[in-house]
Amino acid sequence: MKKLKILALSDLHLGEPESVLFNSEDRFNLIDITIRKIIDISKGDKIFDNGIEQLVLIGDIVDLSVASDEEAYKNAKVFLTSLLDKVNIDKIIYIPGNHDHHLWVELLKKEYGKDNFQDCFPKIKVDSSILNKEMFIKNCLQSDYPAERIEIYYPNYRFETDTAFYFFDHGHLFAKALDKLTSARMAKNLGDLEDKTYRFMEDVWYKISRCCKIIEIAFDWYRKIKLEFSRSRSIKRTTFKEDGKTLLDNYVREKVIWYLEEICGIKNEVKKDFHFVFGHTHHGGRLLKSDRKVRVNGKFISLWNTGGWIVPSEVFSPDACIFYIEQTQVGLKPDMYKLVSQEKPEDEGDYPKNILQERVKHIG
Repeated sequence: MKKLKILALSDLHLGEPESVLFNSEDRFNLIDITIRKIIDISKGDKIFDNGIEQLVLIGDIVDLSVASDEEAYKNAKVFLTSLLDKVNIDKIIYIPGNHDHHLWVELLKKEYGKDNFQDCFPKIKVDSSILNKEMFIKNCLQSDYPAERIEIYYPNYRFETDTAFYFFDHGHLFAKALDKLTSARMAKNLGDLEDKTYRFMEDVWYKISRCCKIIEIAFDWYRKIKLEFSRSRSIKRTTFKEDGKTLLDNYVREKVIWYLEEICGIKNEVKKDFHFVFGHTHHGGRLLKSDRKVRVNGKFISLWNTGGWIVPSEVFSPDACIFYIEQTQVGLKPDMYKLVSQEKPEDEGDYPKNILQERVKHIG
């Protein structure tokens, strides 16, 4: 039995130069540091073996919105093959998000032999993995990687034990952009929600974003101005370990409830200890049941956000979080680790600040 039942990552944005996992020739990245931390977390003892039973990738792993397909897949292959070479992982669970939604589109078209993605909608299932994984292996892994060790779900993956229920979802389908710019709020179920939003994700998050770089540049400059404004108003400088934003605001809270109850039909599962693990917002952290913030079908649930690996500035560490479920002698225990930078070499932290400084050069 392996030390970790599940280890989950999201929002790696592989191929995006602003990602701290970008495979730069100068080695200003967190690839080796991240893998070493995953090794530490998954290291077993006399009772449990080294390694991970399930590596769950919760969307925006390959960034097809900003990077070219070639750059995105090249970076994905470097990171994933390096990880698999050093960590004993039984199975990969891949859940596409909005930045790698186009990968899901192409996989599903091949799965059902359709030229039009919309023709696949009636066949979308949330409780089974697609069978045709050849393109995913070719683009993201070594060509001889066994297909039976990969499962690809969309838009969520559900894992259940006798006492707990874990629901993994990227989180883009209840995001404000889809709510405001599409008819997502009128959806009745997952298939209907995908039908109402896929065109926006394909046309805006895939085609326009990669063809019209001015949008990305404008957004990056907006981030810079907003950061400088907030910094100028701050009396006390925020430290690297305190720079995380609030995990939820009221809007996201209400959309989480709507998504789980109305769209995903979560009902009986909430009788167990329910954990909702998602990304997309890049605001990593945990919200406990005892905080009494989110209640689904009458029961408070635990929220975990796996953060993001995009550099916000040369000052702030990204909320780069690793979620994992650890095997213990008394059962499974969920936990989370956040990678933080060192402001000075002698400070506690996971990586030197100059990695942020180098990656931030690519913003705007």
